[in-house]
Amino acid sequence: MRDHLGRFLNQRGFHSQFKPIKKLGKGNFASVYQVIRVEDGKKFAVKAFSKANTFNAENGKESLINELSVMRELSHKSKNLLCLDSVYESNNSIYIVLELLEGKNLF
Repeated sequence: MRDHLGRFLNQRGFHSQFKPIKKLGKGNFASVYQVIRVEDGKKFAVKAFSKANTFNAENGKESLINELSVMRELSHKSKNLLCLDSVYESNNSIYIVLELLEGKNLF
């Protein structure tokens, strides 16, 4: 049930369920980290958005909502797209948990 609903509901308790391994990169609104899920040791990529920075930026909130809407709609429909696993929310941040693609840098 969690595997399906986690894509559609903002859940709580991110920090108790995932532990950071390393920072993978940084974009305009988010930092991306490799994390490990405590429950089963599975690795994921997480886009961590500061609510204050994102919501105060011009079109920041709309961009985040759009990104989540598109990922929620498409992640289960194609094997060629990065898969959304779940979304978590804390008082200060939003965490988008994604499939971890390991390998060489696209650059």
